[in-house]
Amino acid sequence: MSTIDPRADAKLQNLPEEALQDLWRFRHPEEGGEKLTLEAICVEVQRLYRFSISLSSLHGFYRWLEVKRRIDQREDLVNQVKQRLAENPEVSDAQIKMAGQRIFMAEGIIEKDAKIFADMVKIGQADAKGRREDAKLELQRKGLKLDEQKFALMERKAKAMDEAAEQMKLLKAGGKLMPDAERTAILDKMDEILGLKK
Repeated sequence: MSTIDPRADAKLQNLPEEALQDLWRFRHPEEGGEKLTLEAICVEVQRLYRFSISLSSLHGFYRWLEVKRRIDQREDLVNQVKQRLAENPEVSDAQIKMAGQRIFMAEGIIEKDAKIFADMVKIGQADAKGRREDAKLELQRKGLKLDEQKFALMERKAKAMDEAAEQMKLLKAGGKLMPDAERTAILDKMDEILGLKK
């Protein structure tokens, strides 16, 4: 069984987030802090984490850490926007996802990331597809609302027809023996139910 030690820069990359932040501050101190040299950081890594690292590995690690921090910042921004959009019930999941992708891509364009430009074509295609899907959903919602309105109208008409049939039964039951005032009242009620009375 072979036990190969991982590369030193990989060991650094696998440190907890808090340690990564400390290492970042060694090279990018907060206001008034002292920026450490790569040589000084090699000594600090040995002291704090109990392994040694070469200057070239440390240099590569810092390039990786810078990219990681930029990506993390983009993801944080995207997540904030997504959360704000999710508060609006009219915004679909597809629209939220699309907005997140656009922000992530825009950040990449600002940083002149070549891969981002290539991905923009794919995003544009996905964006168009998302708009078509949203349009279909909107049509379905409108159709459902129209169906609900038609159903409510049909229910009202059915109720009115039932009431009119009941009034007809009363009218027939009374025949010619029904007093004119009562017959007029029943006919007025039928006109009102059927919407003929103005």
